[in-house]
Amino acid sequence: MRAFVIGEQSGLDTWRLVERPDPRPAHGQVLIKIHAVSLNFRDVLLASKSYGFPVSSPDVIAASDGAGEIVAVGDGVSRWKVGDRVAGIFVQSWFGGRQPDDAFQHMLSGARDGMLAELVVLDQEGIVAIPEHMEGVNNIV
Repeated sequence: MRAFVIGEQSGLDTWRLVERPDPRPAHGQVLIKIHAVSLNFRDVLLASKSYGFPVSSPDVIAASDGAGEIVAVGDGVSRWKVGDRVAGIFVQSWFGGRQPDDAFQHMLSGARDGMLAELVVLDQEGIVAIPEHMEGVNNIV
């Protein structure tokens, strides 16, 4: 699969397109075919090396927001099925209330790979459903 990684140099123009093996979902995870990605100001700050927290690796996949369709589920997945339309949540361990102290360790496109890839694996708890009335998401390529 293809993905864009942040790289070591500063600037959006230094993101690199790389080829990686297709990921597979493990226990409790889902595999998402990405249909849409959003570029946020945070992503620009990460690219310019001025976010305040370093990314875990120059090979981390960029972009913290994305949406797509589940194409495979791992063992133990009970909340989702193939074909469900979903979006990833930014901090994979923050489900409500006060921000966890270790939030940065669970941020997409920071300590974890982001969403700017053809395929992404996330925990079944780290995604939300795209409402049915947002039917145009199916048509984004």
